[in-house]
Amino acid sequence: MSDVSEIQEIKLGAEVDAMCSKCKLERGHVITAIVDGEIKKVRCNSCGYEHAFKKKAASKKKTKEVSTDAATSSPVTTAQYERVIGNRDISEAKPYAFSTKFAEGDMIKHATFGTGIVTAVKDDHKISVMFPDRLRLLAHDRTSI
Repeated sequence: MSDVSEIQEIKLGAEVDAMCSKCKLERGHVITAIVDGEIKKVRCNSCGYEHAFKKKAASKKKTKEVSTDAATSSPVTTAQYERVIGNRDISEAKPYAFSTKFAEGDMIKHATFGTGIVTAVKDDHKISVMFPDRLRLLAHDRTSI
C-alpha cells in the first residue's frame, strides 16, 4: 500500500492507505472511484466498507515505536495474504480472544482486523498474525492483560 503522494498513477483497483470511516483506523484500501484525477471512493481491505476517500491522518507529533520487530508492522500485499490463506475455509477460523492459546498455522477471526493466519509464536504470550492489511503482534494464552 502507499500514500497518495507515492502512487505513480492513480487508477481504479490500485491500493492506497486511508482512514476507514467504519474501522476508525488507518488501513489499506482499494480505489473504487476517481473523479477528475482525484480519488473519491475507496473500499477497506479489512472490513470491506466502501466510503469516501479520507487521506491518512497527519502525524501531529512523533511517537515512539512500541515494537522493534519490523515484521510485526509490515504491510502485506493481497498476493502474500492469499498465498498464506490458500484454499482454507475462512468459516473455520477460531474467534480471537487474548485468553485463547494459538499455534503457528491457526486461522483466527479478529473483531477489528478480520481473518488472519498465525505466522509465528513469538513467546509464551505473543503471536505474529498476518491479516489482509499487515502483520500484527497480538497477545494470546493470557488470563488477563
